[in-house]
Amino acid sequence: MLKKAFFIFIVLSPLWPTYVGIKFADLPILNISRFFSVMVLFLLVTHSFLLPGWLGKQTKKLKKAPLSSVIGIYFAWRLISAATSTRPGYSFFIVAVDLLLQYQFYLIAALFINTKNDFFAAIRYFTFAGAIVVSFSLIEAQTQRNFFAAFAPASSSADYINAAVSEKIRDGYRIQAGFLHPLVLANYLVLIVPLSIGVFINKAYGSVTRYIALYASIGGILATVYTGSRSGILILGLEFIIGIFLMAVSMKKNAWGVFKMMNLSIIAIVAGILGFGAGGKLVEGRSSAESMSSMARVDQLNASLAVLQTSPILGVGPGLAASYAYTENADGVRSLDSFFLTVLVESGVIGLLLFLALLVCAFTRTMKLLPVGDIINRSSLQAISISIVGATAFCSILSIYEIFPYLFSFFGLISAYQRISVSNIVNKNFT
Repeated sequence: MLKKAFFIFIVLSPLWPTYVGIKFADLPILNISRFFSVMVLFLLVTHSFLLPGWLGKQTKKLKKAPLSSVIGIYFAWRLISAATSTRPGYSFFIVAVDLLLQYQFYLIAALFINTKNDFFAAIRYFTFAGAIVVSFSLIEAQTQRNFFAAFAPASSSADYINAAVSEKIRDGYRIQAGFLHPLVLANYLVLIVPLSIGVFINKAYGSVTRYIALYASIGGILATVYTGSRSGILILGLEFIIGIFLMAVSMKKNAWGVFKMMNLSIIAIVAGILGFGAGGKLVEGRSSAESMSSMARVDQLNASLAVLQTSPILGVGPGLAASYAYTENADGVRSLDSFFLTVLVESGVIGLLLFLALLVCAFTRTMKLLPVGDIINRSSLQAISISIVGATAFCSILSIYEIFPYLFSFFGLISAYQRISVSNIVNKNFT
């Protein structure tokens, strides 16, 4: 049941804006991500109490994945920094939300993706969802109208909702689909595009799925251009470089690598032709708005380092970064536009090092797993590792958690892949 619910969430979540949901008094909006997280928590608790031995079995699964330990230590440190916060109640609430919307998604993917077919299905659903998001994005680029804004609450005093539904213009209209900001859409796309390319070049998927993946890949690159995010374009370029390097390594070992390299080159050429016109406008010159944005980021860095001197180890507490290190826009809204700086201010140097250790562990784990299993599985794992690199690179310029459920799901898929691969090898040795 949890696995099916997870697949449904993968498809529906990026199509359901976080600012749309049920509102109870002064409580946060109950959107699809929060509803799913609460439902999963309820099911996990009931399974633990009603099914004898179930909890112990799941714990053994987690012990087999090194990522589980790193993620657990990271969130444990966040709890410690919350205990020393100037507003511990609020900080504990923030960590609880992070556990629901991040750690739980890791658990679902790591524990309930149990077979090769499950692994392929999860990637397939991520690709289908990406293709749908790309469709809405390209329609928005042509109409210059955000379809999802119509579903926002008619009257809201929340700054983030008002900011989400307002038009984003910098040297032209910037698309954002159902996300809070064009940069968040770009962040989602740099997560999905490599995965879609991995599906397209993987002969294990059917023809229809692969053509949908091709559309999501090329359309996703073009949509990234229309978000107006220069960082998104640069990160996509970085992902292509990493992808070509990994393909070159595998090409030395098998002819299938040559085929993958050819397909990757074709996608790059077609995407380059489609995005050249819009991309040219994007990279020429720097508007005054962007110059101010860059200056604001420098100011945020300086403010973060100043706060760090007062609390370098434990930080000021989760959820409080924008109260201590921030810049204000014309409307007086405070922000700290880097997740790395946010973790540094909130949970100190150790908190940031633990998060970086998680990223390094995820990537190195995929590299160690590449020789394991068949060639087809390796292609999917390479795509996941590239997606993680791109999505986390965005953390340097963005501190919005909207795509974190997908990112932590990818971490979970790595752990699941490791368990499935090891299990297959053991079974082969005993048959």
